[in-house]
Amino acid sequence: MALGAIVEFRAAGLRIPQDISIIGFDDISFATISEPQLTTVCLPRKDLGGRSVEALLETIENPDQKEREILHDPSLGSRFDRAGRFHLAA
Repeated sequence: MALGAIVEFRAAGLRIPQDISIIGFDDISFATISEPQLTTVCLPRKDLGGRSVEALLETIENPDQKEREILHDPSLGSRFDRAGRFHLAA
């Protein structure tokens, strides 16, 4: 979505990051080849998948168990624009 937003903002005549800043989510590989490179929120995918499978198996074994919350600590995959500024926003 963030890469699509970059395309649309440019089509509207906005410059990135001079006029608007963008941050992505899930650190897709295209984030490193976009221009400017896209800063993204990163989740530990393997840990998230493993804990999700554990929760599913636990639910199968204990169907009456109430829902369970799985929390993860995201990190920020920071990249900088050509002006040396950190770029953020929606």
